[in-house]
Amino acid sequence: MGAFEARGVLCAPVNGYPDIEGDPQIRASEIIVEEQHPRAGRFRTLDTAVRFAKTPGARRRGAPALGEHTDEVLREAGLTADQLTRLHAASVIR
Repeated sequence: MGAFEARGVLCAPVNGYPDIEGDPQIRASEIIVEEQHPRAGRFRTLDTAVRFAKTPGARRRGAPALGEHTDEVLREAGLTADQLTRLHAASVIR
């Protein structure tokens, strides 16, 4: 970083998860929230960083489990129940 900064190159550190909670900007923006997940239990995660006065961002639900919405998405894409059954049987989808 020092070499880049000395030459006027715009740069910033890339935080890993262990670094996030100690970052002053993360603390000031209050985007670390606690969440209750039906299978994973209670844990801390990042909230949306986009915040507008009249239309604030919000988390509606936690991340889905692997395959949780696969059938729903593929039905919306036009696959039939028979096609989904075959894909499940062949272990192509979960």
